[in-house]
Amino acid sequence: MLRLRSGEPGVFALAFWIALAGLTPTGLMLAATVALVCVAAPGAGRARWLCAAAALGAALVAALPWLVAAATGSSLATPKAASALGVLAFAPRAEPGLGTLASLASLGGIWNGEAVPSSRATLFALISALVLLGVVTAGLPTVLRRPAVRPLLVLAAVSVVVPAALATGPGLHLLSAVVDAAPGLGVLRDGQKWVALAVPGYALAGAGAVVTLRRWLPPPADIATALVGCLALIAVLPDLAWGVGGKVAPVHYPPGWAAVAAAINRAPAPVAVLPAGSMRRFAWSGPAPVLDPLPRWLRADVLSTGDLAISGRVVPGEGNRARAIQELLLSGPSPSALAPAGVGWLVVESDSAGDMGSAARTLAALTPVFRDGELTLYRIGGEAAGVSSTRRNATLIAHLAWLGMLLVGGGGALVGAVCRVRPGFRPRR
Repeated sequence: MLRLRSGEPGVFALAFWIALAGLTPTGLMLAATVALVCVAAPGAGRARWLCAAAALGAALVAALPWLVAAATGSSLATPKAASALGVLAFAPRAEPGLGTLASLASLGGIWNGEAVPSSRATLFALISALVLLGVVTAGLPTVLRRPAVRPLLVLAAVSVVVPAALATGPGLHLLSAVVDAAPGLGVLRDGQKWVALAVPGYALAGAGAVVTLRRWLPPPADIATALVGCLALIAVLPDLAWGVGGKVAPVHYPPGWAAVAAAINRAPAPVAVLPAGSMRRFAWSGPAPVLDPLPRWLRADVLSTGDLAISGRVVPGEGNRARAIQELLLSGPSPSALAPAGVGWLVVESDSAGDMGSAARTLAALTPVFRDGELTLYRIGGEAAGVSSTRRNATLIAHLAWLGMLLVGGGGALVGAVCRVRPGFRPRR
């Protein structure tokens, strides 16, 4: 966007990066926000309104798959109570030695403490914040002299202060009201992720710290100090090395998973899963709870509620149909009631504890088509509800538009980069 504002070619690169960020709704919103903030940068080239229109147009095309899915699905019908619970559960948290504001300013504060290195639960969090913010502060005298950087510095400050304000009592009430009024804005709940908007400003300020040091220290002390500063950012998170202290390691699925997936993929139909819930704790995957991996194995639709249990509270997901079928299974119905409900297959993950309700009555009347020590598969015979041609065509057009923008933008950006490196190069007509 800064290149576009200065009058240089940049439309293709803008389209490519926004389309790539559009793989997730949050990524798209982050990329579009940074692009629009950069419109405020000074430049004698293209008009601001034209650059803003280009960014908004690209963001709209990149968002089409998500917008179509939201419009034709059930996400807009999420219960208000679920939205309010999510706002409370996913609010930023204060880390040891830091308040919520300082935690967010140091790029921390995620609601799930188990998703970050263990050192963030100790006073290392305070040391990490001091080092990071010290490096950023050292670079401010340099980057503030560059007008093009100032909008990103303002964005960094806003992206820290606003989530911190929304994590207060009044802020949580306000955010709950917003999400209740427009359930599609539930993406705003995870307050700490919006601190990612501070990263461009932080990165530029961190680089500016090296320039600042060159003014204060004679060579080669400036280079040594810059190196120490880089190493210090790593040293304050010592357990981030070696795969988070060995906690990140590959796991090998038992052979039954491949057998069950092959059977279902030969005749795809909606899959119900027991025990109830979305989280699993398998003996072969380690002590940490994990999301049920079955939806990633199958081409068929796995009926998942999306419910999350957080600190003893259950935050309901958007799978209303899956929830109805789960409650039916837990009641122990006659097997003949499952197919009309739309259950094609039933998988029991017996290697993980969980709520089975009275499902044993139903399972006793069914004949498994596969069974081993971890999984049991039953063929029920129900079929998925048909999808209207209008919905199918809208989904196809939305994805083709996104893919087209990604490919055209990437190709145009690549040609532009080659032309800049090799001024005499011209693509063949």
